[in-house]
Amino acid sequence: MRCFYHPEKEAVGVCQWCGRAVCVECQRTESGKVACHSCSEEPSFGGFGFHFDFGDLGKEIRHWVHEATHCPSCNRLVKPDFKVCPYCQAPLKAYCSQCHRPLAPGWVVCPYCGQKKED
Repeated sequence: MRCFYHPEKEAVGVCQWCGRAVCVECQRTESGKVACHSCSEEPSFGGFGFHFDFGDLGKEIRHWVHEATHCPSCNRLVKPDFKVCPYCQAPLKAYCSQCHRPLAPGWVVCPYCGQKKED
């Protein structure tokens, strides 16, 4: 097998990231694992940690966790706009008896129609 970068040289290993054959001159090792010089220049090379690029998914997860609240019944994370807990089906919001709009905890009157909150 020949080196990907130096076809005139015999390969001594295969990069465990990209699968290219590498010669002695091109190989880099970390914790006993072989990488080519291109892959070893990647920022996450030290230790061969895995990196997955999920685009905006990570941002969305952080945002979801940041804005999440806990269900008063089962204590699991729920979004603030959920009406019922998806885990235990406990109601998460009170609703106005007149206009049926959701009421925030602590409100004593519906700000939409003026109806006093029933306990």
